[in-house]
Amino acid sequence: MNLMWAVGGALAGLPIGAAMRGPVFRLSAPSGEPDRSTCPSCAAPVPRWPGVRCAQCRGRLGTPMALELPTAAVLALLLGRFGAQLAPVSGSMGYGLPAAIAAKL
Repeated sequence: MNLMWAVGGALAGLPIGAAMRGPVFRLSAPSGEPDRSTCPSCAAPVPRWPGVRCAQCRGRLGTPMALELPTAAVLALLLGRFGAQLAPVSGSMGYGLPAAIAAKL
């Protein structure tokens, strides 16, 4: 495992996880119900992208660091293992995640 690639993956994973918070919050509605579109605290509209906090009441959308830390850990492990060979990482993260998000939009 290459430590420099792992640290780079962890540092890249934190802002990527933060950017995913808005879409994950919006799409985390029970099956058959419409997407969440308002803040649970003040009922203000939730931004589609990125949305870490409500723009009106500044309340957090979801549990703090619940997406950021796992995203950082996964990227640290992937880049630490495959950092010198970017084809497996770019294929899985470059195509899989945007396709999954686009499928729900």
